[in-house]
Amino acid sequence: MVQLEEPNLFKEIDRFVLAGGVANTNAKYAFLKEKGVVAIVSLIGYMAGRRTTGIVDHAVAPKYGMRVYDFGGAVGFGRLGSPVKENDLLKFFEIIRSLPAGKKIYVHCYAGSVTTDGFIGEYLKKKRALREINHRVKKPKKKKRKILSRIAIRRR
Repeated sequence: MVQLEEPNLFKEIDRFVLAGGVANTNAKYAFLKEKGVVAIVSLIGYMAGRRTTGIVDHAVAPKYGMRVYDFGGAVGFGRLGSPVKENDLLKFFEIIRSLPAGKKIYVHCYAGSVTTDGFIGEYLKKKRALREINHRVKKPKKKKRKILSRIAIRRR
């Protein structure tokens, strides 16, 4: 994880994802655009019965060519260890798959710490698990090819 040079503690998670707090100034949106961000995922949920999600995002982000996705309450607001919704993770992977080459997503809650870190942690665990599954699936194919080639040699 790389700390980016910006006062709001933006973090570069991997080649697809940046994370941090609310980008509440035009300068921060310009910084994100410069870093290749084309989509913003807001993890801010519902509070006290009123919607607080990404008011600034929806007003400013489109001016910078960024699309906003609301994952309202993907992780319980302000509660460490709250479970991430499986559907939100699947939707997140779909957004990553749909990114143009070289572009990124910015994930945020208010401060960019508890909620964002919980979501990013689940994303990284799921990503690692998918990589391991893909690796396991590929290994048997290679073994079968070797076995088949040995059988073919013996038959000749």
